[in-house]
Amino acid sequence: MKKNYWLLLCILLFAFTSCDKDDDTNSAVPTPTPTPTPTPTPTSDADPPQITIFSPYQNDSYLAIAVVGIYAEITDDVSLDKVELFLVNPSGERKQLSIENAGTQETNKKKTINQILIPSNTISGDHGILIEAKDRSGKAVSKSVSIRVIAEDLADLDFKTAFISTGWFERMGCCNRSWDVEMFNKAFYSIINRSPWDYSVDTTYVNEFGLDFGGHSQLWFKWDTNKNEYLENSELENGLDDLRFFKNWDKNQDNLISEDELADGIAILWDVNKDNKVTPDEFERKLLKYFLS
Repeated sequence: MKKNYWLLLCILLFAFTSCDKDDDTNSAVPTPTPTPTPTPTPTSDADPPQITIFSPYQNDSYLAIAVVGIYAEITDDVSLDKVELFLVNPSGERKQLSIENAGTQETNKKKTINQILIPSNTISGDHGILIEAKDRSGKAVSKSVSIRVIAEDLADLDFKTAFISTGWFERMGCCNRSWDVEMFNKAFYSIINRSPWDYSVDTTYVNEFGLDFGGHSQLWFKWDTNKNEYLENSELENGLDDLRFFKNWDKNQDNLISEDELADGIAILWDVNKDNKVTPDEFERKLLKYFLS
C-alpha cells in the first residue's frame, strides 16, 4: 500500500512538471508586431493645367458649311481630371462638343484634341472655341479662340473670302501658314484621290479635275505615264509640275504658297471669261465639290 502511494505521487509530480514546462515554452514565443503601413508622401500639385490651342487661329473666318479643324493640347504636372470642349455662339450660349481622339495616345498628364467641327445651323457672327480643364487637385483653367462664322449664301460672297473661309488650307496643312511644293502636292492629291485608303484614283474624277482647273482634257492619260491605272507619287508630282500651279501662283517667288496666293491662283483659273468674276453656279459647284466635300 505504501509503495502504491509513492508511485501515484511520482506520477502526479511528473505530470505537473511537464505541463508547467509546456506553459513556460508557449509563453516564451514572442507575438509578432504588425509592420505599420507607411504614410504616403503627398504629391505636390502646385500648377494648374496648361492649354495650348494650335488651330483654329484667333479671328479666322469660316463658312457655316465649312470644316473647322480644332487641334489643342492640354497638360498637367500631376494628373488631369476633366477636359471639356464648347462652341460658344455670339449671344454667349455654350454648346458642348464631344471630344473624339481615335488613334491619339493619352496619359493622365496629357490630352490632345484633334477633330473637326462643321458649324452648321449657326448664325453669322463671332463664335468661340472654348476649352475648360481641371486637374485632380481641383485647379481649373479655360482658354478660347474667337472665329467668325459666315452663314450667308456662297453666291453673295467674293471668291477669296469664300475660299479662305472653307478652312481647307488649315485642314490640309494643320498649323502651317504657307506650303512648300511637297505640302502643296499632298494637298492637291487629297482632292484628286477621294479615298485615302485606296491608291487607285478614279480616272473620270482626274479628268474632271483637269477641266475644272484650267481646261485640261484627258489629264489622266497624260499623268498615268506607266499605264498601270495607279497615280504614283512621281506621276502626281510631274503632272502638277507640268500644270505649273505652284510656280505661277507663287507671286513673291519665295518657293512657298500662302493661302492668299492659293486663293488668287484658283480664282484666276475659275474666271473662265476673264471678267474678274466667277459665276455663282460654277462658284458653288466647284467650291463644294473640291474644298467642302
